[in-house]
Amino acid sequence: MGWTSQVIVAQQVIIEGPGDSLLVYNGTAAAGTLITSIAPPSLTADSFGNAIIGGGLTSYTNVGGAYVATTISGAGQLTWSVAATYAGPYSQTGQVAGDVNGDLIMSCTNRIGVANPVLAFPGGGFESWHSLGAVAATGYTSNLANYRITNDDETEFDIELTANAGGGTAGNYAYANALPSSPVNYRPLTARSFPLGYNGTVTAGQNNPCLRVSTAGVVQITLPALPANTVLSAAVRMPLT
Repeated sequence: MGWTSQVIVAQQVIIEGPGDSLLVYNGTAAAGTLITSIAPPSLTADSFGNAIIGGGLTSYTNVGGAYVATTISGAGQLTWSVAATYAGPYSQTGQVAGDVNGDLIMSCTNRIGVANPVLAFPGGGFESWHSLGAVAATGYTSNLANYRITNDDETEFDIELTANAGGGTAGNYAYANALPSSPVNYRPLTARSFPLGYNGTVTAGQNNPCLRVSTAGVVQITLPALPANTVLSAAVRMPLT
């Protein structure tokens, strides 16, 4: 070894030349003790037989007898690779990559598990439910009237109403709050309509209840006259294109 000091303090460290690399070992440099490497793609192993994944910064960990390598490469990729021994060969098992279009791409050889719900992140914040406000539906009580953007850029609605004592009155009713278009757009490109389900008996000639959304973001419900305690609901996702 050309350097044996335990501490190096410097403003800049330059490593260059054939086989240039930075190799860090856990204790004595030996087979199975390599823990970190910064090396060119051409370097595939050190002098002790430890396999090296070049082209970026790689850490090596012995996990239950198998060796796991985590690499951050100059290609904008974070990859995971596995080998049976320190000598390799390593096989890539997972990857997260970003491209020049701002896309984030995840892939793996088995499954991707999500411990928490995947939520949309519009405007720099996690999405939550928003209120459509009151609806003056005669003879009906609004139990739920919410909307939110989904992680695949659709507007999701969660709506429920109950017919009051004496029954509900047929009509078209608009919610107080229109869907905003800025800073996050919740409005459809074309007018949309969706059915409302209910726990009553369908009567011949009776109009079916539905949810309607205009391009201006106005949310309306069309309701038939239904008997007391009938519950109407819709949990739908609306494409924006």
